[in-house]
Amino acid sequence: MHNLDEGICHYDMCYIIKHCIECNYFTLDQLNSRMNMFNYGSIDKSSKPPLILQHHLNNLTLKMTTQTVFCKIFWSLVGDLVPDNDSFWLLYKLLRELIEVVIAKSKNHKNHSNILLVNDHKLYLQITKDNLKLKYHELVHYPNFMTNVRPMSQFSCYKFEG
Repeated sequence: MHNLDEGICHYDMCYIIKHCIECNYFTLDQLNSRMNMFNYGSIDKSSKPPLILQHHLNNLTLKMTTQTVFCKIFWSLVGDLVPDNDSFWLLYKLLRELIEVVIAKSKNHKNHSNILLVNDHKLYLQITKDNLKLKYHELVHYPNFMTNVRPMSQFSCYKFEG
């Protein structure tokens, strides 16, 4: 789970947010304002993301502890402002779907998650012009593990870390 929360989500979302701001889909102030006004509910309230500062985007470093929560709500925050066919938005949609598969309670997602991983990795390389980090490689092992052992959601240690 850390590969997503402190790896893939972080890398992808930095590029996605930066691209959307550069394309004038929304401003950093708009995003922060919508994050402040969003109703996180009782479960995700403690995972409310902090404000994103410009130097975070310049350095491609988001200061968040639970980025999967941010990834899941990002659609609600700015989905109405970003064109559906934008390549970085497609990367976001792949990431969001990948998160749903990984946190699912079911073990039967091997083929679907393999396709998502390949598409995510290819698109990431193509549009960011960046290299894949180790966290991306570690994610490649998830489908076999999810099929042969148990769902990844059963291996989360977040409750114990809290």
